[in-house]
Amino acid sequence: MATISIPDNFQAYILLEDVPYFPEPNYWIHKGSIVFTCVKPDYGIAAGDSRMLGEPCLAVTLDPTGDYPFWTVPVRLLTPAVKLN
Repeated sequence: MATISIPDNFQAYILLEDVPYFPEPNYWIHKGSIVFTCVKPDYGIAAGDSRMLGEPCLAVTLDPTGDYPFWTVPVRLLTPAVKLN
């Protein structure tokens, strides 16, 4: 069985509001859903969204391993779920 290395910054979050899921047009992720920190490079997209929105944003994914695809969510819409490491 393969082992999975979980980075220190990996975290699961619960969404506090419905948010659009930009990888799929017209698709929404609903309040209470679990999302995960994207551990792959976001190529500065979260930082750019943070500057544009004037509030911190985080790259998140629906993949429990932290893999792509990702989208960004304002941090105020996330609450930590169970700490995974």
